[in-house]
Amino acid sequence: MTGGGSDANILNAKGFATVIMGVGMQNVHTTSEHISLDDMVATAELVLEIIGKWGMSDHKR
Repeated sequence: MTGGGSDANILNAKGFATVIMGVGMQNVHTTSEHISLDDMVATAELVLEIIGKWGMSDHKR
C-alpha cells in the first residue's frame, strides 16, 4: 500500500479516522517550501478550536 500521497490513507484504512488539513504552505515539496507566520498561527488556532469542540462533545471512544 502506498498511501496515495498521504499517510492519512493508511491510517484510515487501519480504522483511525484521519483528515488532512491544508495549512497555507507555499512551494510544497520543494527546497523553498515555507509557510507564513500568520498562516501558522491561524492553523494552530483552528486546531485548538477543533480539539476544544471535540473534547466538549458527547462522543465517547
